[in-house]
Amino acid sequence: MELISKYQYVVDKTTETVMEAVFQDSQPINNYVMNVLNTIVDSVGDREYRFQQNSITIQTWLNQIIQRQEEKSVCRQMAERLLSKEIDTQERIEHLGVEIPKGILIISLVDMQLSERDEKKVVVIKADYNEIIEQDTGRLTNGLSTKKKFYKAFIANVTVNQITKLSTYDTNATMANYWWKDFLELEVIRENKQNTKNAFSAIEKNILNPIKTKSKQDYLHLWNITLGYFRLDGEFNLDEYRDNIIGNYTAYSDNVSKSDLQAKCDNLPQNGNFDRRFEKDLKGIKGKKLRNTIPLTREIDLLFKDTVPNLEDILQAEINEAGEKFLKIKSAEGYEYAKNLRDTNNE
Repeated sequence: MELISKYQYVVDKTTETVMEAVFQDSQPINNYVMNVLNTIVDSVGDREYRFQQNSITIQTWLNQIIQRQEEKSVCRQMAERLLSKEIDTQERIEHLGVEIPKGILIISLVDMQLSERDEKKVVVIKADYNEIIEQDTGRLTNGLSTKKKFYKAFIANVTVNQITKLSTYDTNATMANYWWKDFLELEVIRENKQNTKNAFSAIEKNILNPIKTKSKQDYLHLWNITLGYFRLDGEFNLDEYRDNIIGNYTAYSDNVSKSDLQAKCDNLPQNGNFDRRFEKDLKGIKGKKLRNTIPLTREIDLLFKDTVPNLEDILQAEINEAGEKFLKIKSAEGYEYAKNLRDTNNE
């Protein structure tokens, strides 16, 4: 990978200014940029986009960068456009007590140096530009954190000078709409409803159902936890599901490998046709898809209509002295149906 060009601007909505970021020693900032690029250029990205049909400003500027035409002027205009969108957005969200941080906009053209084809990437990064205290002088100054890198990025894949794929990458907890929709003039390829449906189906097919033949207990518990995650308001994040939902799960059976399940997760978006991050919308999933039926006997099924908090307290397994196996279900209402069955039958 070779950095062909790089332009950087401090975007400060508080002072409503855009200034070219100049560093006396350029090596640290170059290292910072290369570290970020190494992280994101090989990434599949969080979500795929296309350009909005009637919006051509950013698309035109990106093509100028690819063609190496008036790059500096174009990049300056992009920084000024970002400032304008941040000012507008801050006014809309002021009542929420949320502050868009001061940032540095870095626009780079990268040659991927793949001998078999001419492939480049235009990478647009907005990194938080934090206030820091200098160790030697004790003075307040501004700078980039080399440890905690908070940034959002846009990647345009370019093959033979043609843009072939648009994606984003974000280290923040939620993806900001003003970044991709207002500033970059993008629209999603897959709507949240379709993403939710496809993600749930892919996880069920590739992660959960195969567990059933290895350990029914682990299957039920992971299905219950997964459903709970999907029912929570907010964003689906595949990395969060892989690292926290599966990563924090302790299997009951040695036949269930947590690392194998986590490895499977990374291939799900491509095979299941969904983005790695999106706002969950269960409207795309039919009600019966969110239910689970466990066969108990030939005549009786146990129907799960929703996720069950503290499942291990609700369901308990027992074996009596005769070796007969029982499932105990904590249920005051169910108790009323069965409380005198044995006594009545023995009369």
